[in-house]
Amino acid sequence: MIKERIMYAELRPMLMDKSIPSDDGIGKVNHDEQMKLIQDAVEAKKEELRSQGKLHLFPFGLKIIYCTPRSIPKTRMREEMQDCIKLKIKFPDLICGKWSFPCIF
Repeated sequence: MIKERIMYAELRPMLMDKSIPSDDGIGKVNHDEQMKLIQDAVEAKKEELRSQGKLHLFPFGLKIIYCTPRSIPKTRMREEMQDCIKLKIKFPDLICGKWSFPCIF
């Protein structure tokens, strides 16, 4: 992203799957662990650049957008919204969004 001079990125992972396979293909990585991996990678890159006196090369922001299909049942949408809120509370600077969810309660 640095080479392409991207200034801001919003990632839209499919978070309805509550885990993804780990690197070894045996274990599972849950949402919290996925967000922590992203946070850690961003911080590691910033630290690498900082130590080289090149932090100015990291001018972009990164956010996660929690997405779900609009066609899912209301009960599933409620569950997804609750999962999103939990992630936003744990990772407030990483998860995008203001609380403007459609009223389905």
